[in-house]
Amino acid sequence: MIGLRSISKSVASAVAATLLVLGLCGGSCFVAYCSEDCDPCVAKCKCSTVCNNPQNLGFEGLHRLSAYRVSASFDPEGAYERTFTDIVGLSLDFAQGPVEHSAADHTRFAEGVIDVNAWLLAPGGTEWTAEPVQVFQTGFVVPFRGESPWERLDFLFDRRGNLVEIHQALPPGR
Repeated sequence: MIGLRSISKSVASAVAATLLVLGLCGGSCFVAYCSEDCDPCVAKCKCSTVCNNPQNLGFEGLHRLSAYRVSASFDPEGAYERTFTDIVGLSLDFAQGPVEHSAADHTRFAEGVIDVNAWLLAPGGTEWTAEPVQVFQTGFVVPFRGESPWERLDFLFDRRGNLVEIHQALPPGR
């Protein structure tokens, strides 16, 4: 005869085993990953909503060349040419907001970059004079000429207002 005690032990053991299995195996796990090419300071993004407020950077912070790659060469006549590429963080949208930018906006922004980075872009106190902005299907070029015919400084912006490249030509001996 099976005693009441052994039935209750069996039932208790079965309930405990069931709860143990459910407790260990019944958990759930959720993993999410989000990747997008979106600047939360300029547009509403799905993945990231954190924006470092550009107004906190001030004029210098919004125009300073801080991350870039530069290549340099001399032409056969001794003129010095530099090209700044992989420029990070310099954008009209970041500096002025996500609005449609005029040719004058591009020129003013490029002049700000020259002023803040004069030690790099205006060696020896070179005075740059803006020329008319050139508009292309994929971007804008803001050209500047210097004091001599050898001196050129060209800013290339993409259609969204990001500064993509700066090309600089200086006379021989500079």
